[in-house]
Amino acid sequence: MSSFLNIKLSLKTNNDIIEAVEHFNSCVQQSAWISTNDIITVYSQTIREIIAKKRKTKKTKTGLRYITN
Repeated sequence: MSSFLNIKLSLKTNNDIIEAVEHFNSCVQQSAWISTNDIITVYSQTIREIIAKKRKTKKTKTGLRYITN
């Protein structure tokens, strides 16, 4: 996966500027993903477990709040 920032883009119209910004954002995002790949892999399972636990807790608390019996 090789992606380079193209600096020879036309910036004459609004559409040209929008496309240039999208291209720049894509390059920056890909660079960030590539440089942080190991960190994301290590923590992703832990983060998923924490989020699932928080959602379950929130669902339980919300469900108890509406019991009227």
